[in-house]
Amino acid sequence: MDLLQEPRVMRKLDWVIGLCLHGILLAVLLWGVLVTLAGAVPRERSAEEFWARLKAGDVTYVAEKRDYSTPETRVDLRWSTGPLTWYHSTDLYSRGQKDLRESGWTEVVHRSPYEGTGRWLLSVWPLRVPDPGTGPVVQIAWCFALLIMLVTKRTRLANRWAWLWLFTIGQIGALLYLLLEPRPLWWGPEEREPMDPPIGGFVGFFLAVVISMVIGLI
Repeated sequence: MDLLQEPRVMRKLDWVIGLCLHGILLAVLLWGVLVTLAGAVPRERSAEEFWARLKAGDVTYVAEKRDYSTPETRVDLRWSTGPLTWYHSTDLYSRGQKDLRESGWTEVVHRSPYEGTGRWLLSVWPLRVPDPGTGPVVQIAWCFALLIMLVTKRTRLANRWAWLWLFTIGQIGALLYLLLEPRPLWWGPEEREPMDPPIGGFVGFFLAVVISMVIGLI
């Protein structure tokens, strides 16, 4: 008579620690995605509103793109009054230099170049989170997720090479890994058998390329 084998169960403390760690890292990365999405699709506002909000001290971040194709250099501004409140406006650069110096530009505004379209939406997105407070935290969380993936001995859905391609080229690998590996967050501590066969490096590379192309069309 065959004996039923009980499923292997990991220590409850280890499961709780892993669940909390994955949940925290996933929440940080999802917040970073939300901030990146908000920055990629800013609402249109007039240049006058930008200068008024800047002088009032409400602007927390400005990214600029200069247009040298006109006789007077024009600046394309993407600016924020908070992580999820992003706006877009333009003004002449000559006016911008003068007004920004008078308003204390270097003290109240973080300045960096950006791309005007949304095609960079999630391209190397952990390095492109526009909010200066959110960006470093997201980068640390992404690195921790990558480290966890590399040191985990047993994965369920794909091998390390496949996950590595999804982390880098595919961009969303960290989110999927924290949600699904080595068990989905909604599972209990019982271990489950890995997928047979798991996704290999070649298939993982193909999936990562396809995902990155889809993201690039956004």
